[in-house]
Amino acid sequence: LLFFTTKEVTINFVSRETFRITTRGFEISLVDCLLMILFALVIERKSSYKVQKPKGWVLFSLYFLFSLISVVNSESYLFSAFELSKMLRMYFFLWVVYNYVNSQDQFTDLMNYIAIIVIFIFLTVIKQKYIDVIFQTSGPLTNHNSLVMYMIIFNSLVLSYLLNNPKVNFFF
Repeated sequence: LLFFTTKEVTINFVSRETFRITTRGFEISLVDCLLMILFALVIERKSSYKVQKPKGWVLFSLYFLFSLISVVNSESYLFSAFELSKMLRMYFFLWVVYNYVNSQDQFTDLMNYIAIIVIFIFLTVIKQKYIDVIFQTSGPLTNHNSLVMYMIIFNSLVLSYLLNNPKVNFFF
């Protein structure tokens, strides 16, 4: 699931591919398909594991509500709807992963996969920069700006995990 977040494999409905905005349509991606499978697993095992709302859901709901209200002032209701649908997809991703990862072992595996993805992206960027001689590398993503935001999120998670893991000792 995490690896496919680096690949832009989407089907866009009501697509606006020529516009340079963050969402170019009502998207269904490979990640969404995999999320549906994990969602079914979460629902299937709800008798064994408690289904919970993720921490911060109130703030996200307020942010979504204010974004919904701000559509009144938007220039294009269609583009606003694109962004709102993406926000709902992001919350669904958070909800499923939050309820799917239930043990420290699963969390450690998740962090190991994130570290592998960070290494994969690093190697892809190095190849683009020095072998393909691309000035503004985008890695496996379509835009160099989205690459930076993606890496900030993942690197923050990896760093906080490493700093809070008693088995990791940075100061020998």
